[in-house]
Amino acid sequence: MSRTRPGHPTTNARRPRTFLFPVAILAVLFWRSASAGIVPVCSLTIQNQLGFEHTAVTKFNIGETLVFRVKTRGRADWVMLFFRLPGIKEFQARPMRNTGENAYAFDFDTSTLAGPEFEYYIETQKGDQKLFLPPGAPEATIRASGGGAELPPVLPEILPPSSTAESILQFPLSANGSLQGDLEGVPAGSNLKNPNTSGNVRVVYTPQLKNGWGANVDSNFSFTNSALPAATAVDLTNMVVGVTQGCHALRAGDINVNESELTAFGLGRRGIEYGFDDQKAYVHAFDISSQQVKGFQGIGIPAARTSIFGAAAGYRFWQDAISVKAVFLTGNDDPSQGANVGASPLYTARKGNVVSFLPEVKLFQQRLKLKAEMARSSYDGDLQDEAPAKSGRALSLGANLSLGRWTVGGGFRHIGKDFNSIGLAYITNDRVIYDTMVGFSKGAVNIQGTYQFQRDNVAGDASLATTRGQDGNILLSVSLSSAISANLGFHHVFQSACQGEVKTPGTDSTSNTLTGGVNVMFGPNASINLAVTNSDLTSESAFINNTSAFNINLGGAFRAGEWLILNPTVGLALQKNKSTSEKNTTWTSMLNAEVFLVPQFFSAVAVSSFSRTELAGFVSQDLDFLGGIQVYLGKLLKVGNVVLAGKARHHVTDTAGVAVSDTRFLVQTDFAF
Repeated sequence: MSRTRPGHPTTNARRPRTFLFPVAILAVLFWRSASAGIVPVCSLTIQNQLGFEHTAVTKFNIGETLVFRVKTRGRADWVMLFFRLPGIKEFQARPMRNTGENAYAFDFDTSTLAGPEFEYYIETQKGDQKLFLPPGAPEATIRASGGGAELPPVLPEILPPSSTAESILQFPLSANGSLQGDLEGVPAGSNLKNPNTSGNVRVVYTPQLKNGWGANVDSNFSFTNSALPAATAVDLTNMVVGVTQGCHALRAGDINVNESELTAFGLGRRGIEYGFDDQKAYVHAFDISSQQVKGFQGIGIPAARTSIFGAAAGYRFWQDAISVKAVFLTGNDDPSQGANVGASPLYTARKGNVVSFLPEVKLFQQRLKLKAEMARSSYDGDLQDEAPAKSGRALSLGANLSLGRWTVGGGFRHIGKDFNSIGLAYITNDRVIYDTMVGFSKGAVNIQGTYQFQRDNVAGDASLATTRGQDGNILLSVSLSSAISANLGFHHVFQSACQGEVKTPGTDSTSNTLTGGVNVMFGPNASINLAVTNSDLTSESAFINNTSAFNINLGGAFRAGEWLILNPTVGLALQKNKSTSEKNTTWTSMLNAEVFLVPQFFSAVAVSSFSRTELAGFVSQDLDFLGGIQVYLGKLLKVGNVVLAGKARHHVTDTAGVAVSDTRFLVQTDFAF
């Protein structure tokens, strides 16, 4: 059995803030050099053989199909477009098709957007090397605003420093948001309840100041009149204040730390950080909250009992052929001070520190890459007991070789039984992991396979259970033409556990999944896609769980000039229990439609979904319909975009002949200036 431990440690004792002195000294030197007119020379081009050629999309006409194009200086394993709407935390990912000659493209139908604005970034990978555009993504993004041709130019949200010292942005302030009102229906003859209102407003201020100085303020407020008892009606969900000068950056607020796999990765909390990166030398120091705090708390330097301090430094030698990096973390954690606190017994005060060294070597024009991470930690997972802190070690090794159209790689990780990092949300220790990867690309054909084996209880302690697992995946993608692409994949997963030589009943399982898909573009106004999945789950000791499943989904996107947009989807899911022969059948369908009664100004919208499930003689059905009107005021206002909408929603659930319905009326406005 794998042992998963919380990864944020803490104590209530105050600790000195001496680490702020070097940051203060750097800030003074930083200010003096700027005032003397000394601006460090920084390369804004990431030193990476993939490299990007991409023209940023910052404005578009609502409803048109945008074509995102990327050209890389070397062959990439894949290129992905990530986008999201304002106020939405998670990005949606879309693979970009290979159009040949290291070029990639994705056709983005803006008629499917729920608002007049979106933000995006692009990510590409070759072997174990990733590159983002813009640099700093996903924290940094490019914003695109929709409207008519008469709208003023919209600037990207993230811009590199201008090469002209006197350059000042003309449009440094932007705002966008959404407001909703929900009127819940009640029995006939009664009045409507008080509306439930909610929304969010985001304000971004990004002036490019003189002499290489830059500033950024990015804040997002959300509010609701139906907040939970422990929450506030208005919440500051995001706030970042930053100042840049040349290669220096100082930020406070909601920051993200991604230093290494064994120290801090995906650590997004409120705090303060300083960074320097001139593509040769790298310095990063930060003091960040160990817990997500509530409401407006945590703006500035975190309290000592919930603070993680870290520092990293690195340098690249011999034209980036050799690079070294060191990372250090120390801190405390008191989960009772964070948001979303539950009753888990793991929520105890804890503390710890970890130090890591990361060398990397690139040989033969970067065709061969070798990297490693060696880490050591000291960790006390419960300050309430008398047990002392435990020390542990971890090791990660990786290699990647590119030979023409072939790419092969492998890795090894050993996480010690007592290793734990306060910069990770959780970690499964006492395990070894082996990874392999093989890739092949020629023209429009791409094949990639991966395999991973892992085992815990490394020392073979007879008193502990041992879990073994393997995960294999192979994917073939083919661009048959500029309009037709297809993919075929196979995924195998196996796991089992044993106590000594005796297998633990009910822990073994084998899953085999076959996937396939076809995407056909009939032009800029029509496309269809088909996706099929067939999976099989078996267990030798728990055959009652042996099941097979088949899913097929057919979708499309269609547009008729400036007046009609349709996005239909239908699907079928079949599941069978092999031991009982019980079958489960589910039909699903969805339709998004918008008809413009006045092009680019006034439209009627409809969103409907229906599902029917048949299981052991019982039938359940679910119907949801949302319809209304939308008014786009961008062309009238001549500044920004404002969309007004009034909608009605009707939802019916029928289970074994018993129907329950609900009707709501909604008003909404989305705006961007």
